Amino acid sequence: MSTTFTLGRLRMGNSQASWIVPVPKGWQSFTVSSTRAEELVPPGKRTNYDELRFRPAGEPSLGGYSLRVKTVNEHVSPTTMVTNKLAGMHEAYAELAVSARTDESIKFQFRDGSNHLRYNYFRWFAAPGGASEATLEMSVSGRAVDERGLEALFTAFASTLHAAG
Repeated sequence: MSTTFTLGRLRMGNSQASWIVPVPKGWQSFTVSSTRAEELVPPGKRTNYDELRFRPAGEPSLGGYSLRVKTVNEHVSPTTMVTNKLAGMHEAYAELAVSARTDESIKFQFRDGSNHLRYNYFRWFAAPGGASEATLEMSVSGRAVDERGLEALFTAFASTLHAAG
């Protein structure tokens, strides 16, 4: 997968904070739901959602290379989000390895139900100005073949994300 990206901008927010979110240009956006099939979201409708998944055209919806962005309003710190995600992933996957962890992020490798090796990296952002509550969650996910692209996208996202003024 590509390790360089041309990033567009998407405004996302909730009652706590608004963000200018970097998203790879040319990638398709989809709804995220655990109860129904995802739906394609046209670029002009993206600001109507508080959670979207972005993928390159033709990428599989299950287990493929993607970026997911979600506004959060749980009133907890990024550190608490990391702790909660770790507990949830341990419940979901018996074979789970943490490859990196900070107060704001965590990177996992695991075997899914079909025994495929998967990578999933998460990071939470608090609004600037001394706020301590996470208001934005991002994750990148993919396969071993995507690992270099996942690292690059994870870094590019964090370095270009900024609060909306």
